[in-house]
Amino acid sequence: MLIDRWPTRPSLIEPCDQAVLIEETVRGVLIAHLGVDPERLCGDARLDEDLGLDSLGLTEALLVLEDELAVSIPDPVQVELRTLDDLVAVVASQVPPGGGRTGTVNPEAG
Repeated sequence: MLIDRWPTRPSLIEPCDQAVLIEETVRGVLIAHLGVDPERLCGDARLDEDLGLDSLGLTEALLVLEDELAVSIPDPVQVELRTLDDLVAVVASQVPPGGGRTGTVNPEAG
């Protein structure tokens, strides 16, 4: 899965498309950078118990996502993340309408 579909003109991204792209980017980072099994990536999957992310793994994922999407995720919010849905929601809340993506994620390049 190559995620490089963010248009060069942010105004071309519809809100529902942006939400899908953000979720795909989060999933892609977890697969490519942390080796999470794609089969385990359901919305209510717990980051620690189901996906095997310890605090270091979560920090690494957040750093990559911040870089990929040109956002900053506040430290107090990071502590409250429990599930994949939480992670996607927090990342989505930091991406401005119309985008913010700076790079691509290619899980197959792992």
